Amino acid sequence: MTPNFIIYAPILVASLLLFSWSCYRKLSLVTVGKPEDRFQEPGQRLMDVLLYAFGQKRVMARPFGFNHAMIFWAFIILLIANGEFLLSGLFPAVSPCCLLSTLCLGLLWFVSHWLHVGGCSLRPTTWKPPIQVPAAWKHS
Repeated sequence: MTPNFIIYAPILVASLLLFSWSCYRKLSLVTVGKPEDRFQEPGQRLMDVLLYAFGQKRVMARPFGFNHAMIFWAFIILLIANGEFLLSGLFPAVSPCCLLSTLCLGLLWFVSHWLHVGGCSLRPTTWKPPIQVPAAWKHS
C-alpha cells in the first residue's frame, strides 16, 4: 500500500505551517533578551553542543544518567526511522536506504565510541566524573 500523495501533501503542508507558526511564537521571545555575541569560539561552542546535548554529559553525572542517555538515543533512532517514513511518503520512488544505512552506521560508531571512551557501561555507580560549569553559567 502506497500513501496517497493528494491526501498526504496537504496534511504535511498544514502541519509544517502550524509548526512554523508555533516556532515563530516561541522564538519571538528571544527578541526580548539583551543582544549577545554568540559567534565567539565557534569550535568550542560546537564541542559543547556535542558534549552536553548529544553526549548527555551533565545528565551522566547523576545516578539515573545512563538510563536517560539510552532513552535519549532510542528517541534519536526513532527520529531517523520516522524521517525515513516521511521521505518515503513524499517521494515513494526514492529509497533513502543508502542514506539511512550510512546514518545508522555513523550513529552506531558514535555510540560505541562514546560508551568505550566514557566507560559508562563499566563504571561503578559511586564514581562521579567532575563537571566543569562554564563561567558564564555561574551566578554572581
